[in-house]
Amino acid sequence: MDQGVIRSLKCHYRKLILLRIVESIEKKQDYTVTLLDAIRFFEKVWRRVTTKTIQNSFRHAGILSTQGLDGTENEDDTNNDDLPLTEWLRKVNCNELGHI
Repeated sequence: MDQGVIRSLKCHYRKLILLRIVESIEKKQDYTVTLLDAIRFFEKVWRRVTTKTIQNSFRHAGILSTQGLDGTENEDDTNNDDLPLTEWLRKVNCNELGHI
C-alpha cells in the first residue's frame, strides 16, 4: 500500500523542487535546499496526495474492492499534474528538455 502513496509524494516533491530550481535560474540566484525547506516542501506535497491515490493504493494492495466508496470504479490519478511546470515550459517554449 505504501508504494502508491510514496510514489505520489516523490513525484509531487520532485516537481516542486524542479519548479523552484527553474524559478531560481530565472532570477539568476543560487538554489539550495535547507532541512527546513525540505520539511515545508514535504508538508506542501503531502496535501497534494489525494484521497483517490490512497484508496487506489489500498485497492492495489487487495485491501479494498475495485469500487470506490461511491460505487464507481476507481481510476489511478498518478498523472494528475497540479504543478504548473509543464504549462510553464510550454509557455517559455523550452524544447531543450525534450518532448513534454
